[in-house]
Amino acid sequence: MDTLAYPGSFQTLMKKIWASSPRDVYVVGHNSGARGKMYHFDGNQWQPVHLSFGAFDLHYIHGFAADDIWAVGEHIWHNPDPPPTFSRSGLIIHYDGTQWSESYAWGDSTLQSVWGSSPTDIWAGGMNTLLHFDGTRWTHFPVFVPSQGIQITSISGLAPDDVYITGYRNDVVQPLDSTFYYLYHFDGTACSVVDSACITVGNIIPKFGSRLATVDGSLYSADGGVYKKEDGSWIRMFYSPGIIRVGGSSADNLFCVGLYGQIYHYNGQDWQRIIPQDGFEVPLCDIWTDGTEAFAIGYDGYKTYVLHGK
Repeated sequence: MDTLAYPGSFQTLMKKIWASSPRDVYVVGHNSGARGKMYHFDGNQWQPVHLSFGAFDLHYIHGFAADDIWAVGEHIWHNPDPPPTFSRSGLIIHYDGTQWSESYAWGDSTLQSVWGSSPTDIWAGGMNTLLHFDGTRWTHFPVFVPSQGIQITSISGLAPDDVYITGYRNDVVQPLDSTFYYLYHFDGTACSVVDSACITVGNIIPKFGSRLATVDGSLYSADGGVYKKEDGSWIRMFYSPGIIRVGGSSADNLFCVGLYGQIYHYNGQDWQRIIPQDGFEVPLCDIWTDGTEAFAIGYDGYKTYVLHGK
């Protein structure tokens, strides 16, 4: 187990992971200082990636190769006329194998997710915003936004004309302590709402998860369990409160992670709990594997923990 804590920083909270191989791994997230927003693992050690984009945070990372990686997040500006004290605008950065450069900044919308089927078909989403990249430029794509607003937090798909998107509605609906989210689908022409779900404190289990992943040509989702989309319906494969993310390399090599240090592995027949270390209960927020090695990340509010297994 490795820990990431940028020197002199109060918080180093890495939230998303992407890798081209076990010797080329990136994690992105929040750091309370000017540095430490992204780390890279070269197979031997983790090193912070020094990025110069002013005050910013990163929320998601997705790539196609070691020299073609995208990350999204937000610029953070001091507001001369508060409140609020700070204002934010969307940030998209790209790595070409040599350097990270800013690709796009979008209005006042924080960007929280990015995914693409190819380098010429990339989607990014955030607060009331869905963007599309055609290989040349980013454009705003029309999407239904309810009166309460929407936070697009997860994007994944099976083909350029078969893309799924989830977004949280910006309100708390009755009963109290519930979260309502939409499932959008892009069919190659338009993006429309095709389903919705509500997560409620108690024993009510949603019919699909709010966080999407594509594994081996199939669409999965996670949120209090793992779901697989089959023949137009969501099949619940596994239930455990606190599950946050699902990932894997094939249909018989899936992992899910979540609160209390939960890691489960699916071998094609059943799910087995993995205990990385006795007493380990740090919330885990993402998982990556190529089928031979796996990385999971989480944080305790101060520093990030990286679990690495074979």
